[in-house]
Amino acid sequence: MEVGYRKLGAGRGAMLEPVEGEQRAIDRMVVLKADGASLRSIADTIKSEFGFKVSHVAVKNALLRRSEEAVEAACAEALSHNVHSA
Repeated sequence: MEVGYRKLGAGRGAMLEPVEGEQRAIDRMVVLKADGASLRSIADTIKSEFGFKVSHVAVKNALLRRSEEAVEAACAEALSHNVHSA
């Protein structure tokens, strides 16, 4: 399962629900990466600060997902402004 989410349901109807504590850990990952930390260093920091182990690959995936979510939110906001302007 992906860091930051828990799976609800099964099959095609399954959904991902954010896990608050893990979402805070992802927030920390973003800050660490922006400061130039390596993925392995970030994984080590998350273990020491949040008490759960993540791999550098899980860190990479969490950062990519967060980035994709930010892009989707920005696109939705831009579309909303365009609809209201027209």
